[in-house]
Amino acid sequence: MAVQMFLEGPGMERRAVRFLAINKTEIVTRYRGATIVIDAQRLVDDEGQIATQVDVEGLRFQFQRSAIIWSLLVA
Repeated sequence: MAVQMFLEGPGMERRAVRFLAINKTEIVTRYRGATIVIDAQRLVDDEGQIATQVDVEGLRFQFQRSAIIWSLLVA
């Protein structure tokens, strides 16, 4: 059984995605503006649009040139 990944956005729109890369990235936390380094994932959809992880847990992503946050779903 194959694992499928989707990003879910506004209006419950879902886009199939796959891993592109994992990079070390600094993220500013809400706790006193502290900065931590994480292994951030980059995903790509069927149209070639790249989404970058924007949270510590690895469940929220943002496509380039977009302010909308998408949620990762695994099936």
